[in-house]
Amino acid sequence: MKSFKNLREAYGNLTNKVESTDSQFDAWYNKSQQLDKMQKDSSEKLKKFPKGNMGLVPDSVKKDPKYRKAKSESEKIFKMIQQHNKSASKDMLRMARDRRRQSKIKEGSLPPHLQRLMSKDGNIDPKKVKKDKLLRKGKSKVTDVTPKGYEPK
Repeated sequence: MKSFKNLREAYGNLTNKVESTDSQFDAWYNKSQQLDKMQKDSSEKLKKFPKGNMGLVPDSVKKDPKYRKAKSESEKIFKMIQQHNKSASKDMLRMARDRRRQSKIKEGSLPPHLQRLMSKDGNIDPKKVKKDKLLRKGKSKVTDVTPKGYEPK
């Protein structure tokens, strides 16, 4: 019979995944970007086909070999993306999410609710702060409506 310590070590070896290196992640992320581009191109091809009044593709167009080819290509790419994402560890998916978020943030830019308070020279404009309704909400008067006998002792 194995000792508890050996079982814990064996169990730990089974559950711990090998950490991905940066080169593995970069290769996976680049492949992901390529698949996304292929999906966009395939989607654009499908959008070129005529649609009915309700926005659906009519049966006559669905029978067209060109539409069938474009649709099957789109489905194949979608399945490739699914398989590609299944092969990634949760750490890789988190890293990809973080990389996408970082690419959306521009260096030195502020969110819109703060940009409207800035003057042309880059400083906060006190006149704009006074006019801002959201910032003035904090200056409301607070009244205590606690009934007699319930106030803190």
